[in-house]
Amino acid sequence: MPVPFSILVTFSFSSNPIKREIVRRSMVGSYDPRTDHWRGFRSKATRYLHGNMPALDFMHYCAHDVHPSKQGSYSENASSLIRWVNNRSRTSMGIEKHDQVVAGLDVRVNPEIHSLIDGTPYIIRLYNNIDPVELQLAQMHVHLLETAFRATHPDHVIGLLDVRRERLFTGSANDNYQHILENQASLWIHIASEL
Repeated sequence: MPVPFSILVTFSFSSNPIKREIVRRSMVGSYDPRTDHWRGFRSKATRYLHGNMPALDFMHYCAHDVHPSKQGSYSENASSLIRWVNNRSRTSMGIEKHDQVVAGLDVRVNPEIHSLIDGTPYIIRLYNNIDPVELQLAQMHVHLLETAFRATHPDHVIGLLDVRRERLFTGSANDNYQHILENQASLWIHIASEL
């Protein structure tokens, strides 16, 4: 089963005890949609960014149709996302997923958004956390997105959108990040072999 690229990036920036726990949880398939705080937001944000949901319906869902514990964070992120879109037209181009091998580790690169926005094609991964994304973390995400999609989508804007701050991180593949990822993927495989 491929490792989601966001998990590999988190692993890469974690301390050793946390790395072991990340690998262990990944191996037992501990993902539980009931505990995924941002699952509903990602689903509706994808519909909104693909042009399949009006902004008012998106905001209504975030402010009223979710558990009260999520309403504040969902509403803030929805407002930021709507401001980032800024009335630009949006058309879905389908969902993109790409599995790639990094140092022997299968990695799934799965951005949420593949849309035309005002005629420009985008492939975007959403970063929904309240805390700002760290630059190195953003660049690592962008590197993985670039290596997965640039060859087949040379005309696309590819990046990580820090939703709350309305900031799109873009860039190009980077040999330094590839080296880090290969080392971390090798470490992942080593830890998994010990569990």
